[in-house]
Amino acid sequence: MPDLPGLASFCKQSRNVMVRYQFENFVPDNPNSLVLFLTAGIALTYAVKGNEAGIEAQRSLVGSRISMGSLIQEAQHWRETWGIQYHLRGISNFSFWPVTADSGKDVFGYRFVEHFGIARGSNNTRIAVLRRYARMWFDNGISGCE
Repeated sequence: MPDLPGLASFCKQSRNVMVRYQFENFVPDNPNSLVLFLTAGIALTYAVKGNEAGIEAQRSLVGSRISMGSLIQEAQHWRETWGIQYHLRGISNFSFWPVTADSGKDVFGYRFVEHFGIARGSNNTRIAVLRRYARMWFDNGISGCE
């Protein structure tokens, strides 16, 4: 993140260029990948969009099932230390994206969403919420814009 001010300046001057910071490759064969994927997305949401958006993402995705206290504190510290919200305000061409791998017709995260939901006894509605958030990150990234 020491490069964030320079990246933000570049994005402001070059609005026709989309900058994607790709975040960790989530290995499709690792059963913990969905949990890592979800917690990374939640932490990035806290860091980039603030507490309100982070709380909403956490409540919708993992609820109280997974303790994220220290990760959330790190994300908040990261946001404050690097002034993320200040630097990314109004910039629509910089986002954090997951590195993904296609597996046939479906993005690998969907298989994990179903596995995660079924393993934890989630109903179809819960699995649909997990899929929707995964799809939003796959399609749009996590940015400072609304």
